[in-house]
Amino acid sequence: MLTDFVDSSVYQPSLFFNSDSKHKKLMEVIDRLNDKYHRDVIRLASQDERKHKMKQSHLSKHYTTDLNEILTVNI
Repeated sequence: MLTDFVDSSVYQPSLFFNSDSKHKKLMEVIDRLNDKYHRDVIRLASQDERKHKMKQSHLSKHYTTDLNEILTVNI
């Protein structure tokens, strides 16, 4: 699983962020692969540009912030 990769156009570093040359090299390799084969063949989770989204009309407006809406199971 690929983790800790960032898109340079949407990344907001933390206060304690250190630029790592390995990360920069990896991002360059990903960019080259995308240029060679197809746009966004390899992409980051933060780059979600899917056209189809799940319907969310039945979601609770409070999700789990309202204790009365949390499901209780008694066994």
